[in-house]
Amino acid sequence: MIEWIVSTHALQTVATTGIGIAACALLAAAMVISIRAPNHRLWPPGDHDWRFGLYLILSGVVTVTLGATAYLDWRHLSTVPSLLLPVGEFIAGLGLLVTVASMTDLGVRETSGLPGEFRTDGFYQYSRNPQIVGLLFTVGGLAVTGNSLLGAAMCITAAVWLVLMPFAEEPWLRDHYGDEYEQYREAVPRS
Repeated sequence: MIEWIVSTHALQTVATTGIGIAACALLAAAMVISIRAPNHRLWPPGDHDWRFGLYLILSGVVTVTLGATAYLDWRHLSTVPSLLLPVGEFIAGLGLLVTVASMTDLGVRETSGLPGEFRTDGFYQYSRNPQIVGLLFTVGGLAVTGNSLLGAAMCITAAVWLVLMPFAEEPWLRDHYGDEYEQYREAVPRS
């Protein structure tokens, strides 16, 4: 009975992580398509259409499976020195605070990749992509504090998607906000 519980738990963990990695890989592919073929871009969607729905579903799957992987495989390994675990927690928490504050600064509509008011206040006066920077800190911190090979693999895949995102967004922002965005881009660094 114990072997069955252990093997079922391991299967759930691997399956959950696999789904999350697949969703991250699809989001990274969407970013590459958006970068290489702007006329067929998937991010930012710009409208409430199938692209918006696809992005919402995939990013939701990433969020849920990252949380589930963290829960199912939390500190499964003992490779990270115990002194670093609180550092990972601090980095993840700080990243989450920056992300939430930046989402509040920008607004739900604009955060969702829909056109809206061009904003440059809050964290956006220091970075053109504070949400992404915050999320990178969050997944980096989780990779350390989770002390899980599966969790780290998922965090690395999520980081690839997040690093590609600004390159997909910038042409769209230039098209929608014109000179105002160009002046902002020249004055404020990407990260």
